Amino acid sequence: MKRRFLILAVISLLVFLQTGFVAPLFGADRGPDIVLMFAMAAARVLGFEASLGWSVVAGLVYDTATFSKIGFHVLPLIASIYLVSFFSRRLVADAQAGGILLMAGWALAATLLLRFSHALYWQKEGMAIVDAVKQAFSMQALFSQWFANFAAMVLGIWIIRALKRRFAPTAGLVLK
Repeated sequence: MKRRFLILAVISLLVFLQTGFVAPLFGADRGPDIVLMFAMAAARVLGFEASLGWSVVAGLVYDTATFSKIGFHVLPLIASIYLVSFFSRRLVADAQAGGILLMAGWALAATLLLRFSHALYWQKEGMAIVDAVKQAFSMQALFSQWFANFAAMVLGIWIIRALKRRFAPTAGLVLK
């Protein structure tokens, strides 16, 4: 029970930081999506099965906090953690050059997926599809968000590994 409350508190904190600080500080289309990157980091460190349910919860909390349509953030979260899980089982993703390039690729794929979902949302809200795609895929905003997402994912992996070590089974709280 403690584990569930701890994870829900961390998800709520991440959503609060994303909506309250990161988006206003960096701008909505240039800053990192820390909820998405920490979900991907959890999938990398803990595995797909352990992070799937909590990613759905994180997406629903994120949708509720931003007054988005339910599922708007859930689908990119699930697709991104599946991508990480699929490739991390088949390729070595450690702190060496190959692993860093792989993590940068994951961050780029997640950024593109999230920007594509934003373009679809803007088009559905009445913006012309050409304008929505131009706004979503402007190179300067895309590059800055990709770099910020990569940094957030590396930080997330470091934090989740530290929490996993801290709450090892001998400490009484298990994070799978």
